[in-house]
Amino acid sequence: MSTFKTFIWFIIIAVIQWSCKDDEPIATIDILELSIEGADKVVGDGTSSITAIAKLNSKAAVEKREVIFISNLGQFDNGEKRITKMAERFKGELLAKVQLKMPSSPGELTLTAEVNLEDHIGFYVDEEMLTIDSSIVSSIDVMADSFSVANNFEGEIKIEGRLKNSSGNGVSSGTKVVFEDFDLDKTTALEGVFSADTLLSDGQSTVMTRYTPGLTSDGKYIFIIATVLKTDGTKSGIQDSVKIFIK
Repeated sequence: MSTFKTFIWFIIIAVIQWSCKDDEPIATIDILELSIEGADKVVGDGTSSITAIAKLNSKAAVEKREVIFISNLGQFDNGEKRITKMAERFKGELLAKVQLKMPSSPGELTLTAEVNLEDHIGFYVDEEMLTIDSSIVSSIDVMADSFSVANNFEGEIKIEGRLKNSSGNGVSSGTKVVFEDFDLDKTTALEGVFSADTLLSDGQSTVMTRYTPGLTSDGKYIFIIATVLKTDGTKSGIQDSVKIFIK
């Protein structure tokens, strides 16, 4: 084979190899990488949050810096499970950041980030999964909208309990609380009427009931006590009370 033909074949092979390289897909990690800050503190308390961070290729053009975040649980800054953010420069890195508030119940959280490219929908997506544990109640604070109420079913007050975990944040919804009324000795039960005496905490970690003292005598103080129940329905040692005057 002549030197000229050898040269031609070399050029053809080189062109074919280069064309094959251009057809190779670009790895997602070279375009987008998703990470989470605060994942070690994840509980279903309805109040705490994590930070989702999408790191883009530092050479990404301005029109290719929009990131779509989607979560199956909790809600982003906009109150939804989907949000779009533009990546910005942070210490030399191109990052899109967003806060995700935790749900008020345990579960498996799936968080995805995708570069918003019209001609490559679903191409560059990264995903993180987290197990959200229950937020366990540690304390309850009881409040009343009035510290006095008329007897003989002529008066009614609203009683509210706010539950917290050991970090001072909310608890997972569905925590059971029982309300009872007692004399000042906190052992003699009275016969007042609650609109509901056993309740489940809501997404804001609260329980609320209404109370009327009924036919009990006036001119005295009583206690209304809220006690957190265990999963088996028995009373725990977690409780609080509010002192009410019967007039």
